[in-house]
Amino acid sequence: MPHYAQPRGRNRLYRTLRFGRNVDLIMLDERQYRDDQPCGDAVAPPCPEYNNPRTLLGQGQKAFFKNALERSEATWKLVGNEVAIMPVKTGANTYFTYDFWHGYPGERREILEHIKAKRIRDVVFLTGDIHTFAAGDVQIAEGGESVATEIIGGSVTSLALGEGDIPIGGGTVLKGNDAKPNTAPAIIDALLGFNPWVDYADFDHHGYVVVEAKRTELKATLRRIDTIKKRSTKRLPDVSYTIARGDTSLKG
Repeated sequence: MPHYAQPRGRNRLYRTLRFGRNVDLIMLDERQYRDDQPCGDAVAPPCPEYNNPRTLLGQGQKAFFKNALERSEATWKLVGNEVAIMPVKTGANTYFTYDFWHGYPGERREILEHIKAKRIRDVVFLTGDIHTFAAGDVQIAEGGESVATEIIGGSVTSLALGEGDIPIGGGTVLKGNDAKPNTAPAIIDALLGFNPWVDYADFDHHGYVVVEAKRTELKATLRRIDTIKKRSTKRLPDVSYTIARGDTSLKG
């Protein structure tokens, strides 16, 4: 992907991009500076090392991120986020691998407590990587106070969750259908029950998210297409969220 190369050492990808008065887009690099994720990256309950200190961002980038959030004068602080900051669970105490922010619980809490302590308003995480559409609340602790919102964009062509087999822990696999993905609503409802901070999820369709930022509100439109298995212009109904200034929840 295009990036700004540094003279020596790592190539620094993290930076802030300004779009008028309304948007600071804070781009993060959540691969290059991270410690290894815990628990063998399994789909499993937390292991003994789960709460050991580890970093996802690295000390330099973490300081940059906190400072960028605190100093931003833009209406909306949008975070270009590579892995979900909402926890992703497949059971009451089972996480869907530890590659996401929930695998770095200390640093995750530190960032979200910073947003709360500094009273940083109108933070929205815009997330990729997981190849599905989702939207919900970013809570400091599971079931606790929400300090931001998260919109997760579906993939354009990469395998969606409903197109492949998903391990959900204990040797159980949720079977997908690559030819005709059609995750049962009952399965989505069950997973939402384990992830009550999530308001919406679509495992089966591809597309992208359009964000329109205004002084008074931010509108995120999940734009989904019917299929990528054949050439088609057929779109599914959009799923849209309008976030008013000061809102920290999509769940009403």
